[in-house]
This record gives sequence, C-alpha cells and structure tokens, in this order.
Amino acid sequence: MDSFFGGCPMAKILQFPKSPICNICNKPVEPKIAVTDHDGKAFHGDCYARMIRLRQITREKWQRTKNTFFEF
Repeated sequence: MDSFFGGCPMAKILQFPKSPICNICNKPVEPKIAVTDHDGKAFHGDCYARMIRLRQITREKWQRTKNTFFEF
C-alpha cells in the first residue's frame, strides 16, 4: 500500500475499513452476515431485531398511555 502512495503518511487515512460498522453498537459486522436498511446502513441481525422490537414496544406503550390519558 505504501508503495502505491509513494510512502505518503496520508495513505493510512485513505484506507477503508475491512468490515462495515454496525450502526447500532458501533462494532464491525462481517459482510456475509450484515443486514442493511433502506439507506444501506449495516447492522448485526440481532441489533436490528432488538431495535425493531424496541420501537414496537415504545409504540404500544404510547398507544396505551394516549388512550388512557384522553379518556374521561
């Protein structure tokens, strides 16, 4: 790599990571097992499933709270 950039110290900055980084836990994801969203962001399958479940739980709690708050 150094020979390609002529031993330039910036060569290490220009190198790309070997694995994508999980957008939730910030750890490397193996490309073979990476899950991507509609924006192309990489995730571990478990991290993505937890995130979706947390959204569902939050939405369900909000619906229950909203319904009881507005009842007279």
